[in-house]
Amino acid sequence: PSSFFIAGLPENSLARRLLSEVPPVASEPTARDRNIGVATYEVSDRIDTLLATERVDHHFANGRDRLTLRYAVASTEETEPTRGYPSLRATDRYRGHNSLLAWTHSFQGGAIQDLRLGWSRERIRFPRPRSDLPNLQLLTSAVFMPGSLRQLDQGENNNVVQVSDTFSMRRGRSAITTGFDYRRNLSNSRTLGLQKDALGGTGLFFDGAYFFSDLAAFGRGQPLQAALSVDRFSSGNLRLPDI
Repeated sequence: PSSFFIAGLPENSLARRLLSEVPPVASEPTARDRNIGVATYEVSDRIDTLLATERVDHHFANGRDRLTLRYAVASTEETEPTRGYPSLRATDRYRGHNSLLAWTHSFQGGAIQDLRLGWSRERIRFPRPRSDLPNLQLLTSAVFMPGSLRQLDQGENNNVVQVSDTFSMRRGRSAITTGFDYRRNLSNSRTLGLQKDALGGTGLFFDGAYFFSDLAAFGRGQPLQAALSVDRFSSGNLRLPDI
């Protein structure tokens, strides 16, 4: 929407209030339709990555025991390009941690016992800027509207806990190893899933969606269609008359 279109909206209209709270970039009205603006601006994409690892080994005085502590972290933040509304620019975050505590004991005759405790964590967040605003789209033109195109504020918190204890013994050319390895996956996610995010998947709009026939209908606040998805992510006690 151009500045000419915004200036012509009534002061108390929802469209003007929305375009004031989420202003578009400066644009020039087109010759064909002064309500639609064309903007030329630099679109940047930034990725920041942090990788770090640390390991500490302690050898005891008896020469048979060793304690190992290791920690590794990987963090990436990616700021996506905006589509005409700087305040709707999202920053995605990927963070992973890995911790290990190990104790190794050497017996006489070449036998070794290795006890390990490990914890891995992965956190992913794809925020939806201004989740209080529904998804807004025009059906007859490609004008960018003041609403995030993402369907959901997505996030994952995946944890893996591992405990292992192995005993190995070597005799000449032969070796034998025995022990156990236990792993437990603990996941907590809020995501659409690949079946919904793929091309052609069914759209789910947990924050609501309004579809307008044209820009003038948006200015009047008269949507042609509306959509709302309700599931365990929804808040409040929704009843059929409310929907």
